[in-house]
Order: sequence, then C-alpha cells, then structure tokens
Amino acid sequence: MGSSTTARPNGEDSNSESEPIPPGEPEATRIWGDPDVHASPTEIVLEKSAGSVSANPKERFGKYLVEEVIGHGGMGVVLKARDPDLNRLVAIKILGTHLAYSATARRRFLREARAVASISHPHVLTIHSVEEHENTPFIVMEYVSGQSLKEYVNSKGRLDSHETIKLTAQIAQGLAAAHAQGIIHRDVKPGNVMLHEGATRVRLADFGLARVTFDNSELTSHDQSVGTPAYMAPEQVRCEEIDARADLFSLGCVVFFMLTGRSPFQGRSSGETMTKIIEEKPPRLQDINSEVPSALSDIVDRLLQKKPGDRYQSAFEVAEECARYVAQLNQAGTDESITFIRPSGNASSPRKVQQRLSPRLLIACVLIAAVVAAGFARWSKYGPTEIMAGNEKTDSPKAQLDSAFLDISASELPKIMNVIVGTDANANASSIAEAVRRVAPGGTITLRGPQTYIESVELQGSDFNGVTLKGTEGVTWRSAEKNSDTALLISDVSDVTVEGIRFHVDAEGTRAAQVINDCGNIRFRNCRFENTSSNHNLSLLVFAANSPNDESRVYLESCSLATNGKGGSKCLSIDSDSNSVLRVTCTGCRFEAIGTHIYATDSCHDLEISHCVFVGGSNGLNLSYKVWSSDTKLQIFNNTFVDVRYWLGLMDSFRNGSAPAKGSAVQFCNNLILGGERLQGGDDQWQAVEEAWTFRSNWWEPRPQTRDDAGRNGRVAVMKTTLNIPEVSAPESPEYLRPSSNSPLLNSGVGGDFPEYIGAIAPVEQAR
Repeated sequence: MGSSTTARPNGEDSNSESEPIPPGEPEATRIWGDPDVHASPTEIVLEKSAGSVSANPKERFGKYLVEEVIGHGGMGVVLKARDPDLNRLVAIKILGTHLAYSATARRRFLREARAVASISHPHVLTIHSVEEHENTPFIVMEYVSGQSLKEYVNSKGRLDSHETIKLTAQIAQGLAAAHAQGIIHRDVKPGNVMLHEGATRVRLADFGLARVTFDNSELTSHDQSVGTPAYMAPEQVRCEEIDARADLFSLGCVVFFMLTGRSPFQGRSSGETMTKIIEEKPPRLQDINSEVPSALSDIVDRLLQKKPGDRYQSAFEVAEECARYVAQLNQAGTDESITFIRPSGNASSPRKVQQRLSPRLLIACVLIAAVVAAGFARWSKYGPTEIMAGNEKTDSPKAQLDSAFLDISASELPKIMNVIVGTDANANASSIAEAVRRVAPGGTITLRGPQTYIESVELQGSDFNGVTLKGTEGVTWRSAEKNSDTALLISDVSDVTVEGIRFHVDAEGTRAAQVINDCGNIRFRNCRFENTSSNHNLSLLVFAANSPNDESRVYLESCSLATNGKGGSKCLSIDSDSNSVLRVTCTGCRFEAIGTHIYATDSCHDLEISHCVFVGGSNGLNLSYKVWSSDTKLQIFNNTFVDVRYWLGLMDSFRNGSAPAKGSAVQFCNNLILGGERLQGGDDQWQAVEEAWTFRSNWWEPRPQTRDDAGRNGRVAVMKTTLNIPEVSAPESPEYLRPSSNSPLLNSGVGGDFPEYIGAIAPVEQAR
C-alpha cells in the first residue's frame, strides 16, 4: 500500500520506521502493511463521487459486513470484515477515492492484486479475490490477527540471534516466492512483516509498491524511487532500474533492526538518510552488539553491500544460508565457541575465535546441514508449526528451532521421478536446487512458467543419469551470482536432456550452461541462450567435456543463441583440455552475435554443424586446431551465414609446420554465404587446408564489402551474383531465407549423403 505516513500539525509527513507510536495514541489492529494513521472505526469516511458514505461497524461494503477499520495506506483503506458466504473474517483493501478515478492508479492497484494473487506461499498474505463496488476496486484477502515486526521489536526490545534467524528465514522464503513470480516488493521493512501464532509465523504484507518486472515501461523514475527511505537499496534511492536484489538489501536492514532496534541508516531527514545509504558503510553488527555471532553479522554485511552484484543474488540463497547457520548454532555447546561457516561470496571474513569446533562436532554439523536443507524444503511448503516434533509447542525460540530442524530426516524427501518446480498447488519443489535434490535417476524436472528462476545448479554424478530438465512456456533461468560460473553445470553424467528453457545472462563473468568432465549424450533442445549486456565477455554456452566412448556426444538441437557481448564474448565454445576427446553435434540452431558464434579447438575430434543460421557478427565458425589428430572428423554442411564478416576462420590453426593430412575426414558442403567480407587466415594456412579438406557446393552471394577473392577463387566457395532469396531481412517471417521456387539453390547441392539443396533452410516441398 505504499509508505505509510502520520499526519503532522505543520503539514509535514513522516515515514521513518524508527519512530515509536506516540504515547497515548490508540493502538489499531493491523493486517496490511504499517498504517500509521490510527483512525477509530467510526471516523473513517470513504468519499464517493455522489458524496460521503461512512464506513462504520456493521455497515456493508458490497456483500461484506464491515467490523472495523484497521488502517490507512498510501493507496487506500483497509477494513476488517466478514464474508457472509463462507462465514470467515477477511481483510478488504479499498482503493482511496483520491486515486479511484485515476486510470493509472486503478491499473496499478489491479496489477498489485494480480501480482500478489499469483504468489501461493505460507509466508505471503493470500488474496482471495479482486472485486468492485460502486466503481471502486477492492481486494479481499485473508485476515490474520497479530502485530507487525516493528511493533513486536518496539515492545519486546531487540531480538536474540535464534529468533532473528528464524524470522529472517521465513521472510527470505516469502521473498523467494514473490521473486519467482517476477515480483519485486520494493518496500520490505519491519512494518510490512506481520507476525502471528505467538510471533512465530511471518506473513509478508503490503505489496502496494510491488511491480511485475516486465511492466516497468509504464513507470516514471519518480515512481521507481518509492519506498521507505531507511530501508531502501542504493539503486532504489538513485531512481535506477532495480531487480529482486533491492529487496535483499532491505532484508538486511530488517535483520539489522531485529538485532539492534533500528535501521542501519538513520538520518534526521529523509534526504540525510538517503545520503547515508548511498555513501556510508553501516557499522558491523558485532561492533554494536557483541552477542551477535560472527556468521550472522557476515550475512547482514553481505546483504547490505552497495553494489547488487556483491550481495546474495537470490532470496532462496539467503534462506539456505540461514539453514546452514541454524544447523551449526544448534550443535554449538555452551562451553565452546564455534567457527561458523563463512557465507559464500564477498562477505567479510568471520572473525577469529579462541576455540575451534571439535572434529566430532564438525562432522555432526556437516551431516546436519544436509538434513536442514530437507527441513527447509518442507517448511517452505507447510509452515514451521507443521514440522515441529510431536504436538508440543513452546515459547522458547531456540526450542522451536531445535524441534523444527532436528526432527526432519532425509527419508521424508524421497527421490521421485517427476519433480515440478513452481509456486502453485501442483508443485512439489519451490526451487530448481530443491528439485535437483529430489529427482531420481531417469526422472524429469519440470519448471513451471511464467516465472524467472535465479539460481546456480549442478547436475553432477551418475545419480543424475537419464534426467530431463524442461521448462514450460514463460520460463527464464538466470545465474544466481555475478562473476560465478554458470546457471547450469553438467558434469560426469550421461543421457541428460535440457529442453524448452530460456537462459538469460545479463552480467559480465557469467555463463548460461557448461558441460564438463566425462559426459555422454547430453542434449540441449529447443532452448534459448541470450545476454543483454555489451560488457559480457564470456561464452554463453561451453562444451568442455570428454566423450568417454565413440557413441558419446553433446547435442545442441533447434536452439537459439544470441549475444550482445563484444571482444571475448561467444555464443558457443567447444574447448576441453588437451587430453580430452569431445564429440559435438549442432543442428537446426540459430546464432546471432556481435563477436564470435562458434569457437572450436582441437579437443573436438568430431564436430558436426548442419542446418544452422548465423546472423551478423565478426566470426561465424572459428577453428583453433593447433595440433591435428588423424581421427578428427569435421562435417560442416547446409548452413547459412548472413552478413558474418568472416564466416570461416582458421585463427592459429596449422601454423609452425603443423598441417592436416591429405584425405582428412573433413567436409564443408552445401553452405550458403550471404554477404560478409572474406575468409580469415593466412595464405599458408589456407593452402594446407585446401589440399587436405573437401569443399563442395558452397555458394557465396557477395555484398559491396565482399572481397573478390573471398572464395579462394572457387576452391572454398563459388561466387554467385544473385540467388533469388526473399525475406533475407525479415527473420520473423516463416519464409525467412527459404529459397524461391525458381532458385538454383533447390537442386545444386552435393546430394548423396548430403541434401540436394544448398543452405540451412529446406525448400518448401522438402520442409513438409
């Protein structure tokens, strides 16, 4: 509902989270956000176009029987009411009349409702319906009695580490569910964290500032800066484009608040607070409160990093870090200090302690960490009270954590054949990482869309043999870390299929996927690999595996790869170590690049590229075969290169006296080159290649920039003035690059083992 404000006599507003409720001011039971206006139930008035109508107790709003007003917010009023059809209490959020007749405000209000309604999670308030009464839209949501985290800490005082980490884990899980739906909260603060069931259960509230990320185009920079200053991320303060990592910065501020009673950035005015957020490093928690363990202080330090790339990269990662922390905390004896596992990434190093963990206790911590991961998976689905030991409950936060975590056994998460990842009722995993832990050999992991998964995951070892990982419509997968290796790493496994997933890379130093070590029959099918950053300097996709036998290959089938990166950026790199033998088949794919499309080295002993389209860029197929092996086989046929500067390059191949033997199993046939400049490589390299390799029916339609001798006088490619290909510049057309009915490309191919047509696109009659 936006940032809440308290009306001041001088007309100024305050939204400082650190301000206590003024003495003597009546308390209001609050359900949505942190309404600082404490109006009595009989005072509130809902203005309509025809006048004013009081929203008094027992008055009806639509079909709902109003019991009381429970608060105001920046976008409207919240009522406690009873649903007569189901005889249950509900909370009703009504768009304020000052906004009801604004088309933009109405759209935003409805967008908020639909966004939050898409989240199904025990730590996010549930929306029951979106309705309208007398042209005023309103949201009906679950009613949860309780108090906000702000009120809880103000009344109780700062929380201990056990209770803090328990609440932090729940907040992180709720944010992870929202982020998986593409929703950024934008106003995570203590007043928007609701507590109930004796302050043991978290409900994330007030998504009034949340935006569906793909709808940012409607919002102004002013709109993007909304939030509560003391809990805003630096990029949010600067009105820059933000992503889910802004919520993680705010989460760090909330954790700081729980342990100290205040935000880490406190100024005398909003402007001073914002300046501190941008410029000042917050004090380390251990320097303020010596009772805070080093590991917990490190978690907060990393959450509060100024640069988004230096923070945790997903809320799920924070939840897992909390799980590891609790596992160790529960195992630490009262008479010994524990060296906590350092959070991964760039967090500050944990401080040294006088005593180290005993070997026996260290082993116990490692074992319990695996159990905790299973516990969190169950917790995220059912809520913490449903996984406590027996039916006993206790007011002790540590006892609750002990029973919640230590009562979980690995057998409660058996391996299953079909794992569905998502946030709906049919999902049995909330993240890809959880699905990987649960899938049985030969099983299938299905990613539900439309949503974005921000994780880094490994499929490593024979336990994943035969696994299929597939996405439904609207699935996007991004790496969880800036400057970490990859979103998906496949290693020492066979018969894995990845299909229907859009891999998106938007930061330098990250990759979409890698295949390494001993791998056989790995298939990427109908996937898209892309980046949007010109600073990206690595390959989107890397094949660096060893094929253990003659039948083992890595396949890239009907995929699209596009990179905006310059310099070292490539769509696909095929490059393993010198002792590896790699076999790759790439067919029916489309490549778009500014730099290099495919880079292959002499570790690839068997390379087949066929029916692929290469668009733009500097290098199409760039070969680095410094050492030639007699069993190397290259089959490059029926591909189309459109305005690629060097469609074929030899880089450092066959220099220093090394050359392929005559009669090598290398064939370049039926390739179509449209435009471009020339081949890349020196005369000495090409002379060696022309004697040893076979070039047949490669046709080249020149452009003004094409050199006259580009085809090596017909020995590599034959120049053709015009080839009558319509829709060359219309990639969205179904007839893109397809030869017309009278084109000589239809029947001028080699034939035999190869097609009778030239180029990647089959003639219409053959395509059918």
